[in-house]
Amino acid sequence: FLELARGQTVNQSESSITVKEEKHVMIPCSYKDASGSFYMFWYFQALNQAPYAIYNELLKDESIPKKFKNRLSADHDKAQRTFHLQISSVELSDSSVYFCALQPTVRAAAPAPHRNLPLTSLCIKLESLDLLVGV
Repeated sequence: FLELARGQTVNQSESSITVKEEKHVMIPCSYKDASGSFYMFWYFQALNQAPYAIYNELLKDESIPKKFKNRLSADHDKAQRTFHLQISSVELSDSSVYFCALQPTVRAAAPAPHRNLPLTSLCIKLESLDLLVGV
């Protein structure tokens, strides 16, 4: 069993990122004051949808949904206390809200995270049109 992280603070320095379709994007996440054993998650929340985990540090590639297979990775640097998400070959449907968390944060069938977490909105730029979802 893993001990719960206590006094955890997660920071996503970018509140909004714009990237062109088919490019690579890195969504930063850092944390502090984490003690004990813990693992990290990345969540995806489309407009008017419940959030769901897209990366579970414990399960690694096994946790990545089909939509992101072979395009998504996360790098946990415990020394620097960062857990950045990388998405390659970005698609228009990737426009959404992303948030990282220590420990499972979203419960099944929850309409929203049960805590007020920092998040990043990802905007995919298609031609000269900016589409922003999840603000």
